[in-house]
Amino acid sequence: MPAAFPPMLKDLVTRLLVVDPSKRLGCLSNATKDIKNHDWFKGVDWYGLLNQQIQPPYVPVISNMEDLSNFDKYPEDKKTTVKSKTNKYPEIFAEF
Repeated sequence: MPAAFPPMLKDLVTRLLVVDPSKRLGCLSNATKDIKNHDWFKGVDWYGLLNQQIQPPYVPVISNMEDLSNFDKYPEDKKTTVKSKTNKYPEIFAEF
């Protein structure tokens, strides 16, 4: 977990990632209320959020529905072919 995470956020993430669902936050008797009532979300107006009455902290500028300029760019991976003795049908999986 990043060291920059505040203690309350570390606690929330830790409790959400519990392997045993019967002990995981959000899966207990109060269900999602446990998550909403966590200290990390203190002060969140859940009804305002539901009704879209809260101003977002950041609104990205987009030029159209397919604008990807707000996402980081990564180099494309070159297609690699898997050469294996068990690959009986390489032509079927050539594009994967």
